[in-house]
Amino acid sequence: LSLHCPSVGSCAAVGFYRDTSGHDQGLLLTQTGGSWSATEAPLPPGAGSNPNVAVFSVSCAVPGTCVAVGDYSDGGGHTQGLLLTRTGGAWSAAKAPLPPGAAAIPATELLATSCGAPGSCAAVGEYHGGGTAQGLILTFAGNAWSAAKAPLPADASPTANAILINVSCADAGSCTAVGQYSGALSATHSVIESISNGIPTATEAPVPSDAKTSGSSPAPTQFLAGLSCPTAQYCVATGTYVTKTGSGAVPLIETLSGGTWAATEGPGSLNPAAASILLSVSCSWPGSCAAIGSSQSASSTSGFIETLTNATWSETPVILPANAKVPNQVHIGLEEGIGHAISCVAGTCATSGSYSKAATEGGFINTFPHLDGYQL
Repeated sequence: LSLHCPSVGSCAAVGFYRDTSGHDQGLLLTQTGGSWSATEAPLPPGAGSNPNVAVFSVSCAVPGTCVAVGDYSDGGGHTQGLLLTRTGGAWSAAKAPLPPGAAAIPATELLATSCGAPGSCAAVGEYHGGGTAQGLILTFAGNAWSAAKAPLPADASPTANAILINVSCADAGSCTAVGQYSGALSATHSVIESISNGIPTATEAPVPSDAKTSGSSPAPTQFLAGLSCPTAQYCVATGTYVTKTGSGAVPLIETLSGGTWAATEGPGSLNPAAASILLSVSCSWPGSCAAIGSSQSASSTSGFIETLTNATWSETPVILPANAKVPNQVHIGLEEGIGHAISCVAGTCATSGSYSKAATEGGFINTFPHLDGYQL
């Protein structure tokens, strides 16, 4: 579900697999010296005999030093947040801490992690407290994890449900997270959390001028899933929103530059009638980014790539192998946008997903080493 390579030939990938007893176990893959090795994710004390483990995200500050997050079932069958740390070639596990006020059975889920420097990381997800789902922010500093309830903007409903889906740390102690919450009028809004030295500050994500903000059928909705911050001053978040005139959803791109977030609609020219979302984004440096998403129509689901060069976003379809079924069902990431389906380094990008063949599914990889720009 997630892959991170801090240097050439040193990578970590995480996910899950089903064992011979039919239970899901966490999967940890590490690459050293060009060779991959697989390890079953360890679990903290108190894990159940059938823990149903999933590992959703991994980040490595330097080769061999990584953090991964997910969830598992404890002895009572309750979902707990899972923190995995790799140092000295070995993985260790810990149960995620929770903020004050968490429910006795918190149903915790950690969806993303990012490390800005060795010993400085953040992880985000959700937990249950006070009868509702709350956004969860974990920060690692001084060899210990601390937990905080994600603050919400002023227009949040008193009984708002919230979740944080992605996080990106550009530097030590400087991170950004994105997620969703329910507003006072039951509409779904996106929240952007700026995390400085473990202290989060919430901002409602802006929307383009044509975004629907009231009414119903469809209800006004915005959703952020992808996030990439190559520097503390520059971030790109991607997702989807509902327009005033359209019946479906269109790609949403949020950009932090000069201290201000600005929203724009993605090009969306390939299939204007489809409901589209950008699920994952990666930036080599400010102004050089690529995102991947999917468009769903009545007959098919297609994939598309949007690239940012020379201050302009442009869209192209994903390229599928010759044995692809037409019309196709292309799958990019999970429903919540968990995982990272695209990665760009020095203007060269690779992206992946699955597609329909005649009787089964296959995986595809697109590479495009043609993004313009330079870095000083």
